[in-house]
Amino acid sequence: MGDLAHGTAQEVGLDRAGGDGVGRDAAAADGRLGTFGVCLGGHLPYRAALDPRVSAAACFYPTEIHSATLGEGGSDDSLKRMSNLKAETIFVWGRQDPHVPFAGREMIRARLQDVAAHYEWHEVNAQLAFLRDEGPRFDPALFL
Repeated sequence: MGDLAHGTAQEVGLDRAGGDGVGRDAAAADGRLGTFGVCLGGHLPYRAALDPRVSAAACFYPTEIHSATLGEGGSDDSLKRMSNLKAETIFVWGRQDPHVPFAGREMIRARLQDVAAHYEWHEVNAQLAFLRDEGPRFDPALFL
């Protein structure tokens, strides 16, 4: 994957010329693309959803959207580009996640409202990585 500073197509391996097979595979099914991820991998489906070919995204505790600190040189434009978000998107957050504090979540939610995004928002009492099935942060009740 390309870094986050170089645009959605490179980040998610979508070749706008159609040579990657992603759009072709979706068309063979029902024509819709969706994406899912957790942590940094939660940020990436958000970035993929900025591509108009993606119709749905599930972003579990996506880090750094609010701080713009990913990508080349620790600087990305994820929050600024939110007006490009046309996919139905679900965000799931842990309230005790040190990587996306309350103020960061509020910044993201305010921007979603500003751009009239179609989204769902869920916050649970958990830290980052509460879905990972190992370690002290794992919460089996939330996993279900």
